[in-house]
Amino acid sequence: MGFKPGIGRMKIRRFKISRENLCESEAILDDPAEFRHLTRVLRLKPGDPVLLFDGQGKEYQATINRVTAREVSFALIPNSISETPSPPSGSFSESGFSNPPNWSG
Repeated sequence: MGFKPGIGRMKIRRFKISRENLCESEAILDDPAEFRHLTRVLRLKPGDPVLLFDGQGKEYQATINRVTAREVSFALIPNSISETPSPPSGSFSESGFSNPPNWSG
């Protein structure tokens, strides 16, 4: 990863971010639930490393840049965008199952 030495021993937190809130070097998190989780539950602060993902297969290494009353801004680490594998698509019949498994008991 592109984080500072020693960061590898810490648990890196992941947050979903909308593509509209991404630009070349910065990202903004303004989702109220994610904001609360980041600031109140995890108590992350400026300088802490995170991973951001867009839900469409891209992941971004970043550090928290600024926390305001309603949003968090991140500095994206240059050249750190990675592609994450997409979940398999298709139906059970396409995957080789003749019938979907019965998980209700």
